[in-house]
Amino acid sequence: MTKKLCLITGGSRGLGAELVTQYLADGWTVREFSRSGSGETHIAADFSRRENAIDTIDAQFRAFAAQDWTEIVLIINAAQIGPIGPLSASVPRDWWQSLDVNLTLNISAIGLFQQHFQTMAARKVVAVISSGAAQAGMGGWGLYCLAKSGLERLAEAMAEEQQNQPQPIQTLNISPGLIDTDMQAQIRAADTDQFADVEQFRSYKDSGQLVAPARVAGAVRQLIAGPFRSGELKTVREVLS
Repeated sequence: MTKKLCLITGGSRGLGAELVTQYLADGWTVREFSRSGSGETHIAADFSRRENAIDTIDAQFRAFAAQDWTEIVLIINAAQIGPIGPLSASVPRDWWQSLDVNLTLNISAIGLFQQHFQTMAARKVVAVISSGAAQAGMGGWGLYCLAKSGLERLAEAMAEEQQNQPQPIQTLNISPGLIDTDMQAQIRAADTDQFADVEQFRSYKDSGQLVAPARVAGAVRQLIAGPFRSGELKTVREVLS
């Protein structure tokens, strides 16, 4: 009997919510960790409250690791775009919260996944939902670029580390492209002092270049199903084009 488990950070809205819906429809056991979700798949975890969120993730992973699974997928999706603008336009507390949500808690989820599931004889994948912002710095998005790039490098390093493990965990970085989500709306609402390229992002919406979350979620699932080389970067465009 196949038993498949999907764990998602940031699964309450947008792409994350669509991933929850689609994995559930395919018979997977799904849990999403976020502040604002609801329903039987939701685990309350406010990533801006570091210690509480880590304890919650740890307890849930430990409970699931006590069961038998044929496939386990961890999707690192939790993210926030703000604060948009140069660091001088915000305060340290904003910077710390951004890094906790985008980087620290996602790293913690990956580390706890290793601790609890490493020895399990199942197909195991950690998939990082990345961004074009991981490839180069963008004015006004410094912290977001830093976090996405950091997650990609961690996934690459983990792929190297896992090569000699008896029950290896595969990693995959996924660039999802332009998705029609609340984050895009927040970007379009910025002014040019915060983000010089804001008009370009407004044009993406006006010209219909934003892709529906459901389509992107389907492509993400296809990429995770493979084949892929552990640690590599794949783009949703490869599937949708």
